[in-house]
Amino acid sequence: MTVPAPELDSVSPATPTPALAGVPAVKFYRIGTTKLAALNFCTLGVYNVIWFSIQWGHWKAATGEKLSPGLRGVFGVIYAQPLFKRVKETLEADGDTPEFNPALLALLLFALVSVSRLPAPYWLFTLFSFVPAQIVQRDINRNARKHDRYAELNESWEWWSFLLASIGAVILLLAIVGSFLPEARK
Repeated sequence: MTVPAPELDSVSPATPTPALAGVPAVKFYRIGTTKLAALNFCTLGVYNVIWFSIQWGHWKAATGEKLSPGLRGVFGVIYAQPLFKRVKETLEADGDTPEFNPALLALLLFALVSVSRLPAPYWLFTLFSFVPAQIVQRDINRNARKHDRYAELNESWEWWSFLLASIGAVILLLAIVGSFLPEARK
C-alpha cells in the first residue's frame, strides 16, 4: 500500500500559521537565536524591549486586538507570560509541540531581571535575561522552517544591529570591569 506524498505547493513560505480552534493565524517575527542572544547581551537586555514590542506588534496585526506593542515591550516582564502563552497556542494549533512552559519562562525572566538589583558581581546574572525569549524564538523559527526549510530567519547582521551590539559591548565591558574594581574610600 502506497501513501500519497503531501503536496509541497500547498504550504507557501509566506503562509502564517493557520487559525485552528479559535487560535488566530499569526506570523511571528523571526530572528536567529544567536543574534537575539548577542543583541540582548551586548545591550544589557535593552533588546528585550524591542523583541517584545515586535512580537506584540505581529500579534496585534494578525488579530486586531487593541493593545500597545510599545508599552507591552517596555513592560515585557509583566506581559511575557501572555505573549509566551499566545505563541505556544498558535504553534500548537499549527501542529507543533513547543518545548516550553509559558508560566515558567515568564517566572525565569522575572527572576533574571530582578537580580539586577543585587550587588556586584551577582547583578551579572541579569545579562542572561534573553534566555526565555531565545527559547520561545527557537520554536518560532522551527515553525517557520517547517513551512519553508529555506525561510529567512534574520540571522545576518545589519549595520544598525552591529552598531548597537558594538556600543553595548563597550558599555558592558566597562560595567563588568567597574563591578570588580575596589570602591573608592572617602
